[in-house]
Amino acid sequence: MKEQSVKDIHFMAHKLGGSSANCGMISIVAPLRELEAQGYKGQVTEAEGVYRQVRHEWDRIRAFIADYLDAAHKG
Repeated sequence: MKEQSVKDIHFMAHKLGGSSANCGMISIVAPLRELEAQGYKGQVTEAEGVYRQVRHEWDRIRAFIADYLDAAHKG
């Protein structure tokens, strides 16, 4: 993997982790912090598996928000 790609993983995971924590989306923070740490160390051999965790949590959060908005719109 190119050095810039590793730096991008670190930067994006850092920003997304902080934003997620600030918004109360705690379940996604731990895997984002793991991606951040891997990017910082330049060791992203397990990034794909951690990304799958991030994606799973994001899908759960997105579904919750959609359900909440649908219920609020109906009520």
